[in-house]
Amino acid sequence: LVSCSTAPKDEIAVISRAFTSVDADRKIMLSKGRSFEIKLPSNPETGYDWILNIDNPEVVSSGSNRYTADRSGRTGLGGETMWSLRTRATGDAVLTYSYQNASNTRIPASRTVTFTIGVR
Repeated sequence: LVSCSTAPKDEIAVISRAFTSVDADRKIMLSKGRSFEIKLPSNPETGYDWILNIDNPEVVSSGSNRYTADRSGRTGLGGETMWSLRTRATGDAVLTYSYQNASNTRIPASRTVTFTIGVR
């Protein structure tokens, strides 16, 4: 669902679904006090997991996250991790998700996804 207002080309309107890596190339505009979710593919059986860094936690705070395995139940297919977050104050925050070895964070991330959140 997209609101009736028009958003500039580099921003998207407020929507009610979870944001994914497809949304990472645009600034996501949300209102203050709004809860939202970000969902990324993951497979903890590989030893890798997403590590979240929020550059401005006064603007966006992280709540919980949960992993959901692939519905087929087949081993090794992975699934998705979903984070519940909340906007707290007006401003911008950059959320950087790094997919890296959970037991050895010195190994470089195999993937990085960055979201820019604008709160008005």
